[in-house]
Amino acid sequence: MFKKPSRNTLQGCLAVTMACFALAPLGHITTLANMVPYLVSYMRKHTDAKAVYSLAIWLSCGLHATQGISTPLTAALLPKIGYRPLLIVSWIIHNVQRLARIHRKPQAQIVSLQRGDAEGHVPSEVRVTNRTRQYIHSTVLVNGVASVEPFFSRHQTDYSRAPVFTAFFFSFLRSLGILVTGVTLNVGFGAVIFTYAIMVGYGIGASYGLLLSVAASWFPKHRGLIVGICACGFGAGAIILTPIQTYIINPGNIAVNNVTQEPEKNMLNTIRITDNLLDGISRIVELCHMYLSCRRMFEDEAMLDRVPKCLYIIGGIMAGFQLIGCIFAHPRPEKSDSVIEGTSEETPEDVLGRPQLKTVVAPDEEVSLTPSQVMRESNIFIFWTIMFLSLVPLTLITASLKVNDKYLSTVNTIGAVFNTLARIAWGPVGDVFSYKMPLCCLNVFYGFILVTLPYIPSIPGAGKQLYAIWVILTFICIAGNFVLLPFGISRAFGHKYFAANYGIVFSAFTPGSITGALIVYFVKLEYCLKEIFIACGIICLCSKFLHGLLATTQAQRVS
Repeated sequence: MFKKPSRNTLQGCLAVTMACFALAPLGHITTLANMVPYLVSYMRKHTDAKAVYSLAIWLSCGLHATQGISTPLTAALLPKIGYRPLLIVSWIIHNVQRLARIHRKPQAQIVSLQRGDAEGHVPSEVRVTNRTRQYIHSTVLVNGVASVEPFFSRHQTDYSRAPVFTAFFFSFLRSLGILVTGVTLNVGFGAVIFTYAIMVGYGIGASYGLLLSVAASWFPKHRGLIVGICACGFGAGAIILTPIQTYIINPGNIAVNNVTQEPEKNMLNTIRITDNLLDGISRIVELCHMYLSCRRMFEDEAMLDRVPKCLYIIGGIMAGFQLIGCIFAHPRPEKSDSVIEGTSEETPEDVLGRPQLKTVVAPDEEVSLTPSQVMRESNIFIFWTIMFLSLVPLTLITASLKVNDKYLSTVNTIGAVFNTLARIAWGPVGDVFSYKMPLCCLNVFYGFILVTLPYIPSIPGAGKQLYAIWVILTFICIAGNFVLLPFGISRAFGHKYFAANYGIVFSAFTPGSITGALIVYFVKLEYCLKEIFIACGIICLCSKFLHGLLATTQAQRVS
């Protein structure tokens, strides 16, 4: 007979579902490879003629490095600073957006706006445009976030709700970063890094661990499954957003210009015989860099003009998902006292006719290690190193470039689907087999996939199809790492301080992303592709040996 679920179970299911709603927009980070060619091509056409793909790796680096800083910082500061400082930060961000808007408008347009023409009409170049309206929309969004101050203030001391409120704020900070990028594209590459990498990365890092903690608190016996479901919600963001981005910006599958502004052949004549050896070598290196980096850009004017529009639409979609998720998601209420009073067996005092009460500790109460206690455990450093090593292959995948827009967009979308579904499957694997053995097997398989991937496209007749399969398998392996690692941290150190402990491990994103970015920036991937992927496979095997050093311990329960 079907047993009616309890109210607590229904509340938990709703909280997990809403946490997935809030996590889905964070999956926008996995669409970076899809957006980089459009962003760089737009800046090269309208802002910076020297913009090249090799600089775009710093977008990926900024995203991941900022996550590594924001995750532990937010977990540490949340109980100490309250919520008003967070709202002050939102007002500062608002002012930064205004400054970006002012710097964007050319001085000639400002003068024209003040004067007008002889008939009193406003010149066409300064009429209210779509970008102006988009700026107004993003301003309204910021004011809307700031208007919830009474809601935050009313719950300022309710630390059981603290993770949700903090995740709510930083999720909107991330959406704001996407919205403002539509403006900073016309300022410069440094401004784009600040809005599209630092603001977005900080919002993701500050809210991801908190939302996982909120959802997993409801079902302590099935944390692997819950973490997998939440990670599935995170991966669903790429499934939703990648085709939307391509449909808005490039619905006609316009190809890149394979020889965009190719350097003139007589440019080598600028190297004079009188130049010293060092200057001559420097000039040759500069020309080679120009020749290699100026290729493969989008140049269609109408298509590039849709890039800012796409950012505003995507930012609005993500803000809506986050608003729904963060309103209804909440952690499981903590029992005020884990002590249960029960009637003991008969004792000599029973002669008085009064039952003797004894204290019994709840058998399912979990002992959780605080961050200071965790820092004395060897497992935390092994987890940190594993997270660090997993960032190098991830950075290389994020830095990949397109050849055929719709084909690779389709491959990435299908890969994101398998990434999402695999996360649900990896969760129960952790519940059944714990985290050590699955991580070992996963990284052996991951290493094999990375080592063989560069050789797959050259297989006659089936290279294109096998490449898609290998990319999908790569996404499945990535999904396993990002489900089993947080699950392992929760299993090894307990759940009460999961957000803070996960933040310690997540800080590996900062050096890991910088290392990967330096490799990509200084090494021409198109000439060292096989060597790079073989090295990544070796890194995965090293991770496998580190997994073998993990102590298969579970946070002890008081009995």
